[in-house]
Amino acid sequence: MGRSADSPLAGRLLSWRKTERIIVCAGICENIGDTLRNNIYFKVITPLNKEIRITKEYWDFVKTIKHPNMEGKEKEIIETLRNPEFIRKSKKDDRVYLYYKSAGNYYLCVACKHLNGDGFIITTYITNRLKEGEEIWRKS
Repeated sequence: MGRSADSPLAGRLLSWRKTERIIVCAGICENIGDTLRNNIYFKVITPLNKEIRITKEYWDFVKTIKHPNMEGKEKEIIETLRNPEFIRKSKKDDRVYLYYKSAGNYYLCVACKHLNGDGFIITTYITNRLKEGEEIWRKS
């Protein structure tokens, strides 16, 4: 994490604890009101070795505005990223990857944008079919 000299984080020690394949924020500077800990809701390392994150504020937007049926599904989303059945690359944007896991007769899809070694969740939803696009990974 890069910091400029005038950043509120400059000179502060940030520690991260890696638990299984989920990275949890363990400590933060008190001057910014625990902003980082409050912002990064969760991070997950995927089978593609990408670190996918979502902030608390954006998760609140997803679960209240975009897809209210996702409220309370954080564990399922984390599990879908950690242990998907399929990963497809979007036909419309080659930086967008769709992670799928079966949920009964449906799939939970977590759409993420990959940027270099990491990425972030764009949205997550329940669907009855996989989107078109190149399949780049399948659970064996």
